[in-house]
Amino acid sequence: MYAVVDLETTGSRADFNRIIEIAIYIHDGREVVDHYHSLIQPDRKIPGFITSLTGIDNAMVEEAPRFEDVAADIHAFLQGNIFVAHNVNFDYSFLKYEFAKAGISFQAKRLCTVRLGRKVFPGLPSYSLGKLCKSLQINLEDRHRAAGDAHATAILFGMILENDQEGHVEQALKHNSREATLPPNLPKQQFDQLPQGTGIYYFHDEHNKIIYVGKANNIRKRIEGHFSSGSETKNKQRLFNSIHSLSYELCGNELIALIRETQEIKKHWPEFNRSQKNLSFAYGLYQYEDRQGYLRLSIHKITRTGDEPVHRFTSLGEARAFVLKLMREQELCAKICGYQPAKHECYDYTLKLCKGACIGEEGPDTHNERMITALEQAGQEQVSCLVVGKGRDEGEKSVAWIRQGVLYGFTFIGPEENMQDPLEVCDRIAPTKHIPEIDRLVYQYLETARNQQVIHLNADGTLLVNS
Repeated sequence: MYAVVDLETTGSRADFNRIIEIAIYIHDGREVVDHYHSLIQPDRKIPGFITSLTGIDNAMVEEAPRFEDVAADIHAFLQGNIFVAHNVNFDYSFLKYEFAKAGISFQAKRLCTVRLGRKVFPGLPSYSLGKLCKSLQINLEDRHRAAGDAHATAILFGMILENDQEGHVEQALKHNSREATLPPNLPKQQFDQLPQGTGIYYFHDEHNKIIYVGKANNIRKRIEGHFSSGSETKNKQRLFNSIHSLSYELCGNELIALIRETQEIKKHWPEFNRSQKNLSFAYGLYQYEDRQGYLRLSIHKITRTGDEPVHRFTSLGEARAFVLKLMREQELCAKICGYQPAKHECYDYTLKLCKGACIGEEGPDTHNERMITALEQAGQEQVSCLVVGKGRDEGEKSVAWIRQGVLYGFTFIGPEENMQDPLEVCDRIAPTKHIPEIDRLVYQYLETARNQQVIHLNADGTLLVNS
């Protein structure tokens, strides 16, 4: 037996919004044999745009039962039946969340009439419920009301069962088919062809525009995680429904995947890569010499037309923490470092953490020497090396050139090539556009990665003696 379900809700987030109407039609594979319908009191105001869409207002649900009051009845109607809906994960996630709040465990096999409609009736202009019903001449009454949409979906499902000559329904119900967890508009064969290697992957919308870029040590497993972790939040639901195709690029190892992910996000600015898009270095640490010959530090926002900072940071707090670390390691003056805006001696001088550069007690030569040492030790700007990692195929290797702390570029070399002449390898590497975020990723990777082959170089690519 099949339970064909449709819900109306106060919004798209299962973890925040509530159900305001539910309809269930029980289908025995030939016809509808029973049905259930009820408005639901959501215990919150129904947004105006939902009322405009559905016609359901606050007065209509005022006397309606709360979900917990009818949860047992609804569960009994669904129990033991295959859960069917148009874009099934939306309705299923809402009901699963509401059942959990009511203290009821709910689990069911699922079928999506969007995905099945694409397979059984290929080539139609659209697979939204309204347009699909129009194409198949299904009478759809009370659009955007649970009873009307569920009844039309039940008719559609009956037509799918009747015309399913290739066994798509049976295949979708198999334990390992994953049909129920995939986005409604994504062809399953694209998911089936995903590799298990390290690389980056792309989600595309209906116009083939890139809407998300991700990195994975196992591309197939990571994408499977996207689709099986639920779509309760509004952003996840929007992404889930927007995916029409996917593609990938093998990178061989995590470092190259990190680099490529950042490059592609900066190139395409995908709609759903919010956290990565916002990760930019807004603040810089600048160095200058004052009239007394002291090298001073200052922190301020980076501008496109300003000087190049000696270090970049994502926040003011991160920049100040960096300066504080320099001060403590080399007993630098807080006033000279721009950390304390003191008129006379800095506060650290009274704590004997400063040698007195703020009042001229320590001269510029010795203080400058310690500041230069601190910056050199703290910064990765002096590091030049080749980082050798696994390639995309057996025997291939990746080579990333870090030149004075900045990614110059990377390449792949075949099994017949070797690393005996670093300069020759460097000559093969084309320069890439400088993205400050990548420098940090590389530095953090080198700090934490194990079993990584690193060949230390001079800035020009020649082998560093005694490296």
